[in-house]
Amino acid sequence: MSMILMKKFAENLKRCHWGWFIILWSFLQIFMIWYHQTFILTYDSLEETLGNRFSPVQIDLYFTILQDVTYKIYFLLPVMILMRAVIMALIIHLFLLLRNQYTSLKTLIWVTSLNFGIFVVRDIVQIVMASRADMTASNGVDRIYMPLSLMSVPGLNVNQGFIRLFNQINLFEIIWFCFSIFFISALTQKNPGKICFPILSARVFVIICLWGLGVFYEIYML
Repeated sequence: MSMILMKKFAENLKRCHWGWFIILWSFLQIFMIWYHQTFILTYDSLEETLGNRFSPVQIDLYFTILQDVTYKIYFLLPVMILMRAVIMALIIHLFLLLRNQYTSLKTLIWVTSLNFGIFVVRDIVQIVMASRADMTASNGVDRIYMPLSLMSVPGLNVNQGFIRLFNQINLFEIIWFCFSIFFISALTQKNPGKICFPILSARVFVIICLWGLGVFYEIYML
């Protein structure tokens, strides 16, 4: 009975165009960035954190560049969220085709646009955890573990380069995975067991790619 009600809920929610989800998540992300820049990553916090390694002139320059980039992100954020949702839908579509499970790309874009809200909640949690952490400590950033991530396992020591990867595999990825299976199966009437592995493979592929891009940026661009 509960599954029937949940499927009806998914079908009723499907009447909402996926573009409204993009707009909603964009406003929430813009608010979070504004809050982070205004109350957490202030000039005083930068001076306290970087004061021992950089001169006041360098800190001023860094803070100015950070503000300029933030203003540009405000306008680019909806496009960036849309691109992430579409790319994730295309990857899921590809992995489903490899398993002979055809699903409409429009339906997948709707699901990935809706489920992007999970990552918005994840960012809110991360901002709250960062605001409470001791960022002046040498390993302050490394101690900000996401809920139920592999990095939050006590006594788990990994190479510095794998910290982001292990921190990425967390509670919110599990929620995203479960929601994706539920909405895709509810809207396409497919067996959840048959689409479970392709969706999991697609998400693991994306996580590894994002981790690889982050490592590449830190090594060759910074």
